[in-house]
This record gives sequence, structure tokens and C-alpha cells, in this order.
Amino acid sequence: MKKWSDFQVRTKLMVLVVSACLALAVVGAVGLLGMRSANQSLAESNNSMEQTALLGQMKSDFLTMRLDLVYMMALKDEVKLREKWTDFTAKTSAVRDSLKKFQSHKLTTHEKDGMTVFKDGFEQYVTTGTKLGEMLLAAHAANNANALAEAIKYGTGVVDPPVQPAGRDRLQTCCRKYQEWG
Repeated sequence: MKKWSDFQVRTKLMVLVVSACLALAVVGAVGLLGMRSANQSLAESNNSMEQTALLGQMKSDFLTMRLDLVYMMALKDEVKLREKWTDFTAKTSAVRDSLKKFQSHKLTTHEKDGMTVFKDGFEQYVTTGTKLGEMLLAAHAANNANALAEAIKYGTGVVDPPVQPAGRDRLQTCCRKYQEWG
């Protein structure tokens, strides 16, 4: 303490000012690091919200595709039938575009595996759904009741079969995988 009292007032003030400046610099640096961390967290949160919106849109478009096929099996009017077919193809393109956008994000391997499973199932559904749509359009164009019945049988048997016990097992497996993924 004696050394401190031996200093001139001017030196004492200079030491206090320099210490205060150093303390402010440390506080400022810690604040900037905190802001950087918050910015990274905000960017990650924004990315997650974008991914959730894309997944929601894909789900909505996919369900609309399925509903379009169901309507096509029930409709008799060719204009409305073609309208549903156009909507089916548009929603197919929309799901594919959303899938590409989603896969362009930074994904974990678990998410990539889940999207691969979805993409494979989606493409299989599009293949069978396209075949069903073409069968329905051809049956209505030919005004052939047997072809229409065959198309509806294909639609309810292959494209969207009712849930059978084996299907229930597959559905439960998918639900478990979804819960693990989510």
C-alpha cells in the first residue's frame, strides 16, 4: 500500500483509467462473443423453422395428391377428372421441388436416412398413382365400365389399399421410426 501512496495523483488516475478501459474492453469482448453465439443459435433456429415449413408443405402436397387420386376414382365428369389429374402432376412436382430444397439444407445422417426412405416411398407412390391416373383417364375416355372397375380395383388394391393386419405392422413400424427420428 505504501507504493500506491508514493505515486503521484496523476499516475494513480492514469492507472485507474487504464484499468477501467481494460475492464470495459473485456466486457465488450465477452458481449461480442455472446452476440455471435446468439446469432449462430438464431440462424440454426431459422434453418429449423424453414425445414419444418418445407416438411409441412411436402406433407400437405402429398396428401392433396392422394386425395386427387381418390376423387379421380369417384368422378364421372371428364373436365373435373382432368383438373384433378393436372393438380396431381402439379403437386408431384411441388413435392419434388420441396424435397430438393430440404435436402440442400445441412442435415444430420439420421435426417438424410429418413428423407431417403421418404423419397423412395414417394417415388413408388408416384409411379403407382400415375399408372392409376392414366388407367382412369383411359377408362373415362373410352367410356368403358369394365376398365373403370379395373382401375378402381387397382387403386384400392395397389395404390392405396385399406390397412390390413400386415399393413398395420408396416404402419406401426413407420410410426416407430418416425418417433425415433422426431
